Amino acid sequence: MKLKVYEKNEENKIRYLRLMEIFDEVSLVVVDENGERVDYGNILVIKDNGTIYLNRDINPALGFQLDDNGRMRMYDGRNKD
Repeated sequence: MKLKVYEKNEENKIRYLRLMEIFDEVSLVVVDENGERVDYGNILVIKDNGTIYLNRDINPALGFQLDDNGRMRMYDGRNKD
């Protein structure tokens, strides 16, 4: 799987990551080559107080490692992968 920060590019079909302001909070979302949000591609939200909320039900077709609730798996230094 390859991840890149969004930059307009007509030559490929890579999914990009983009920070967006949604409901007065900052969200990290997967977008297509046009910068449009991908269905069920909201990865996380950064709350005003600095708390990070992991979104549930991320689209498994995006290729991320997900937990049983469909959230992005977190690496804490003790995980094997």
